[in-house]
Amino acid sequence: MIDFIELGGIVLGFGIQNGEINCLSGNDLVKIVDGAVVLKKTVFEKSGAARFFAENEKHIVIADFCTLLSFSKETFEQENEVKIGNDLTSDICYLFAEGDYAYCSIRNGGIAKVRIDDFKYEIYTTSDASIWEINCFEGMLYCGTVDGHILKIDKETMQIVKDAEVSKKNIKSIRKDGNKLYAASQDMKLYVLDFDTLDVVAVKRNVHKYMYYIAGITDHCIVTVSHPASEISILDKETLETIRAIREPLRLSGPVKLEGDILYYASRNFNGIKMMKIE
Repeated sequence: MIDFIELGGIVLGFGIQNGEINCLSGNDLVKIVDGAVVLKKTVFEKSGAARFFAENEKHIVIADFCTLLSFSKETFEQENEVKIGNDLTSDICYLFAEGDYAYCSIRNGGIAKVRIDDFKYEIYTTSDASIWEINCFEGMLYCGTVDGHILKIDKETMQIVKDAEVSKKNIKSIRKDGNKLYAASQDMKLYVLDFDTLDVVAVKRNVHKYMYYIAGITDHCIVTVSHPASEISILDKETLETIRAIREPLRLSGPVKLEGDILYYASRNFNGIKMMKIE
C-alpha cells in the first residue's frame, strides 16, 4: 500500500521531525501535518533543480547553486542569505545540518562550515575531489567523495581524522548501524565497513542496475532506492541478500528517508511525497 501526499511541485528535499514534514516543493516551502498542508510559502521566484534541503530544530537551510539561505521553521520567513561560491567550479554540491551549523560541500573539494544563526562561515580544505554525501555519527562527519573515499572529519576542528579509499567511484550515501558503516557507491556495490577502523568487511555487488541511495536501516533490513532503475530494494542486514525488490516508477533522482518502518520518497516524475510501509 502506497500513500501519496500530492503537492504543487516536484519535491527537491524534505525533513521529518515529530510527525511534521517540511519540504521544498518547486519554489515553495510546505509544512505537512497528519497528511494535510498546514502552511505554504513561495520562497523562490525562479525554478531550480540544483537545490539542497536541510534543517535543525528551528531553521530550514537551502542551498541554491552557489547561495545558502535560511528560513524560520515555524513561519518560513527568510532569515539569512550568503553567497558561498561563484560559478560551476565552486557551487554547493551537498548540504548537511546538525545542531548550530550547516556544512556545505564545495565542488572540487572543501567544506564551508556555516553558523546557522548568523551565517558566518569558513571554508576548510578537505579533498581535491567533490563531496556529495555528508553525515554525522558520534561527533564526527563522514563524507563520501566522487573518487570513492570516505573522509572522517572532526566537526569542531574540521581536520581529517581518517581517509579511507573504499571504491573507485562516487560514494553517494553513508549510514551507520551498530559498529558498522554502510556505503552506497556508483559502482553499484554496497560496502560494509568497520565503524572504528573504516576497513571494508563485506561487499554486496549489483545492488541495483543504476545508481542508488541507502534510504535507511531497520532492525532487520537495509532499504535502498534507485531512481534511474525505478526500484526499491529490501536487503537482509546480516547476509546482504535481497529479500524483496519493488518496481516503482521513478525518474532520475529525488530525496528518500526511512523513518521507523515507513519509507518516504520523492521523484521528478510526480509532485509530492509517497509513503510505503516496509514489512
